[in-house]
Formats: sequence, structure tokens, C-alpha cells
Amino acid sequence: MGRNSSIGLTVINQRAEEINKAILELCALTFLHKQVGKNSLTSIKKWMDVIGIRGKDHVTTDYLPNLKQGECIVIDTNDSGISKIKILP
Repeated sequence: MGRNSSIGLTVINQRAEEINKAILELCALTFLHKQVGKNSLTSIKKWMDVIGIRGKDHVTTDYLPNLKQGECIVIDTNDSGISKIKILP
């Protein structure tokens, strides 16, 4: 309902597996920062399976555990794209 009124929402949590799956399914743009926990990485991989993201294994094994401070992976569910960006302080 909020999207029809141009209302957005930001959800921030340190543990990916604690975010409600119903919320993740509605996200059009997701910023993933460094994740090293086995449960978090498994949860992210399952979520990317559901939305059809290509290259998910590479993201969860190579990128997320090794991101530096200020770096993140951006996932755009509209075009199933993955980008690595640096956020300026």
C-alpha cells in the first residue's frame, strides 16, 4: 500500500537471517555489507535463490565475507543485477 503513495522504508539489521522474509521479498534494492556468519550467508543465498539472482555463490563466498569498511554489494531485484560499490563517509 505504501508504494502506491511513494512511501519507502529502510530496514537495517546486523544479522540477515533476522529480517522477516516477507519484507525481503518486497525489497527492490538491497545493500549488503560485510557478512561472515554462516547463518547470515546461508539466509542471503536462499533469498537470492528465490528472487533469481545470478552469481549468488560468488557473492556469498567471495564478496560478502571480504568486504572492506564502506564497501557493499547492491542487489537490484528489478534487473537481477549485482554491483559492488563504495559508500563515502
